Amino acid sequence: MTPARALSLAVSAVALLRAWSLSLDVWSVLILLLPLLWLIWFPSQVDEYTFGLWYRGNRIDAHTPAFLISAFGWTFLLLLTVALCWPHAPRHPS
Repeated sequence: MTPARALSLAVSAVALLRAWSLSLDVWSVLILLLPLLWLIWFPSQVDEYTFGLWYRGNRIDAHTPAFLISAFGWTFLLLLTVALCWPHAPRHPS
């Protein structure tokens, strides 16, 4: 396991624990986390999956660098975690 993968799991665990402590639906947060983890863990496979697809009448004929795909996943993973850990995060009404 690479350090980036271990760190992404740690950040995801923080997000899940914070969602649980706010009495939010942990399954909803997990559903948001899984695609982000997929982008971080397997950026090359995501690029291979999208390469050659048709988009608005044009074929995608350029590869996206893996670090950009991974950076996209990291950006949204960190934004989600910060949003959950923000001091004024909305609490679920009990």
